[in-house]
Order: sequence, then C-alpha cells, then structure tokens
Amino acid sequence: MQAKKAKFAENSIAGLLLAMATVLFIGSKAEVDFILPHDLIFGISIRYLCWIGGSATLVASLLVLIDFRSPLPLALSAWIAATFLVYQCLLYGQGGGGLTGCLDGLSHAFGVSAKTANELSLGVAAYLLMASVVLLFWQWRSQKQEKQFLKIFCPDCGGHVKFIQEREGEQIDCPHCAKSIKLRRPESLKVNCFFCEGHIEFPSHALGTKIPCPHCKMDITLKEVA
Repeated sequence: MQAKKAKFAENSIAGLLLAMATVLFIGSKAEVDFILPHDLIFGISIRYLCWIGGSATLVASLLVLIDFRSPLPLALSAWIAATFLVYQCLLYGQGGGGLTGCLDGLSHAFGVSAKTANELSLGVAAYLLMASVVLLFWQWRSQKQEKQFLKIFCPDCGGHVKFIQEREGEQIDCPHCAKSIKLRRPESLKVNCFFCEGHIEFPSHALGTKIPCPHCKMDITLKEVA
C-alpha cells in the first residue's frame, strides 16, 4: 500500500469515527420518542448507550489522528466497528430489526428514514472494520520488511545506503558518489568532546573525521573512543 493511500484511509477512518460520534451525541440529546426506551441487548437506556458509544468513538477518532503509526488506534477502530456489527446482528436475533426497529424515532431527528439510517450505519461500520484491518496488516508488513534492511553511511560522501541483510559483506559502488564501499552492519561509537565533555555518538566509519562539536561548536576529531 502506498503512503498516499494509507494517509487517505487514515483520514477517512478518523472522519467517519468523528461523524459517528457526532451523530450519537446529537441523537442522545434529540427530543424524540424512542420506540424502545431501553435496548434489547444490555437493557440500558438508549440515550445512555448513545453517550457510551459516542465517547468511545470520539476517543478512537482522535487517537487515529494523533498517533496513526501506532496499531492501538486502528485496533480500537476495528473493535468499535466489529462490536457495532455484532450488536446489529444480536438486535436482528432479538427481533429488533437492527437499528430500524430499535431507534426508529431517533432516525427522524436527522431527517432520514429508519431503513436508510440502518443501511448507512452498516455500511460505515463495515468500511471502518475493513479499512482498519487492512491498515493494521500494512503496518505489520511494513515493519517486518523494515527489519530485513540495514542502513549505513557512505564513508566518502555520507550518503545513506540501504541494503538487505543477506548482502552484508559485499563490496558495491555507492549509489550517491560511486565510490567503492563495503556493506557492513552499522555500528555506533561514543566519544566525549575534548573541550566541553559533551557526549557524541557517531558511526564507526566517521573515525578520524573532523567535525564541530554539536554541543560547544568547537572543532574536534572523532578518534578517541569512550
């Protein structure tokens, strides 16, 4: 999956979750008569159930926007969508006709028929579940592929060179400067600045290089391994 498609899926998930939360909050405050004052599954007030669902959905939408790269928000989104679909199935099993039978009065608060509202809710939940699961799989696959690569710096030009672990030890031409380099596992060395004693970490190929200290800006030579 390309990054643009992943970003679009992320925004659509967050947007739909936010829209669902808004509908549930407005619905809980709507001055309408519910066909069933209490739901058929949990036996609690429909208004209270709307607040619970709206709060969970709002939190999920914010987490997706804030921390998309983490699997937790997407897992929460998938869980909410799956729970909603299971809840719909249970309502049908109880003879409630899904949201059509349970929240008929509520649908009128938004100017749509109960049947239309029910179909829209099912479509949105199905999309959220599918998109969240696909993105979770994409994240897992990307992380797995990333672990198979190693990254080093070219000792001549400093360019990044990325290669698969199986090629470690090969001699190749740097893709940036065309100088011959050996593909090796990256190593970090540590030194203390001679002037300010500041801690400096650098790749092993930079030994002997003269650089300005990132702390005091004095020129130092990377040679004394701590």
